Amino acid sequence: MNNMLRFASLTLFVLVGCNEASIPLGPPESAPTDQQLVGYWQIEDPDSENLDGVEYLVILPFNENEYLASFTSDQPIPADDLQHMRVFLSDVGPHMFANVQLLSTEQDEGFFIYQYEIDSSGLLTLKHVDHDMDDITTSEALRTFVSDVVARQDFDKDDILTFRKVELAQSTRHKN
Repeated sequence: MNNMLRFASLTLFVLVGCNEASIPLGPPESAPTDQQLVGYWQIEDPDSENLDGVEYLVILPFNENEYLASFTSDQPIPADDLQHMRVFLSDVGPHMFANVQLLSTEQDEGFFIYQYEIDSSGLLTLKHVDHDMDDITTSEALRTFVSDVVARQDFDKDDILTFRKVELAQSTRHKN
């Protein structure tokens, strides 16, 4: 798979064809933070040996409770293909979730909901809650719904991505 096709598929995983909620799991003003998330995360992909480049999920602090995230690559990416996301966290019982919203000119962008976990080896796992959430109208109802999804481990294997945190040399950052 060529670099642009792989980059496009990563972006599509997060942004297109996925179910989204009309409301977040909780308000961003009181969202917990996790400094472990900040940095460059290289995708762990079994097909990565077939790629010419490396894809990253970049997560940066935006304010006290929110993050700015985007996918990038060590290969040039056309500016029109870059997608930036607003991310804030919610804890639902013992599980952590990311509320992910595209930054765009649209006023009605919904929230993609991901359970996330960083294990003891430093592996970040994102599991998309890819279920119909159109009828859910309150954060409390959404919290109950995602708790049930986690309890059943009702995630499609194609809706799970893993990343490993990396330190990049200054010269390799943002080659766009």
